[in-house]
Amino acid sequence: MVNDKMSKLDRLEEAINEDILAMTPEEILEEAKADGEDTAAFAKSMDAWLQGAIAQADSTRLKNARAALERDRDRSKANVVPMRKRKATSRPEGFAPDTMAARNGKELSERDKAALDEDFDELFDDDAWGDDQDETDK
Repeated sequence: MVNDKMSKLDRLEEAINEDILAMTPEEILEEAKADGEDTAAFAKSMDAWLQGAIAQADSTRLKNARAALERDRDRSKANVVPMRKRKATSRPEGFAPDTMAARNGKELSERDKAALDEDFDELFDDDAWGDDQDETDK
């Protein structure tokens, strides 16, 4: 059943639109040429119109984004909590950071060297291996 709220003119317009949308590009081109249209000029004017429409849409989108940004900035100002600034404390003289990253990869500290020497001594301690170990290696 037909929608009673649509006038006859509205139904005719809808039918024409459906017919046009159902046509293939080749059929539309044939019909335009049959009507004596300059299809190249029409395509050029449509390209120009499309570029203008894209530029206008981009401009509108940018304007809306800027407005949203301003709304967010206004909203976020209310939630900003000021923080106290810490005073810079001076390091004691002779302070050496614990990690290589804190020393920017520079040479090892005396404490690091002593720890490495101790680790090597434990690793290569001949007394750590039993006498039976030496005999099985031969």
